[in-house]
Amino acid sequence: MARQKAKALFYVLLFILIGWPIVQMYQVYVAKPEQENATVLLHQVSMFQLQLLQSVTTEAAGAGSTGSLNSLQQAAYTMQFVHQRLELAAGKGKVAGLEALADFQQYLLSLQITGNRALRPEETQVLERMNKFVGSLQPIYGRLITDEGKVSKPANEELAQADEAMRQFLQEVLLE
Repeated sequence: MARQKAKALFYVLLFILIGWPIVQMYQVYVAKPEQENATVLLHQVSMFQLQLLQSVTTEAAGAGSTGSLNSLQQAAYTMQFVHQRLELAAGKGKVAGLEALADFQQYLLSLQITGNRALRPEETQVLERMNKFVGSLQPIYGRLITDEGKVSKPANEELAQADEAMRQFLQEVLLE
């Protein structure tokens, strides 16, 4: 009887010594750890950049000269850059572009090209309108990507409409 118990114990230990490393290797090579969705993470970064752009746009609307628009130019560029990366992560054509930001950068450049000078009232009005535009984007942009990383079609359509309206306004301003 003792011999059978010793033999059984030997086989149990042998099974544990062989089975345990096999289970560990299986978990390392086959089981995938839970990862965050890149689209969701880029959306979070985009939301942060949009909030930063809102803050800088608010400051710029009260700025007195073109020399104080550098941070706004950088924030607009950064937001556009991050949004383009979100577009790539979501898939081609799934997320509406923010082309108004490129036009806004062009507008800021046209203001700064003349050197450091006082902003005219109509230029301040354009900055105030852009501030409202950026503010209106935040709730839309917040709904753009779901927690699963999918693009919300209604929010995407709203984003495209808002972008197109702002683009038309900025195109008119740039042509003046």
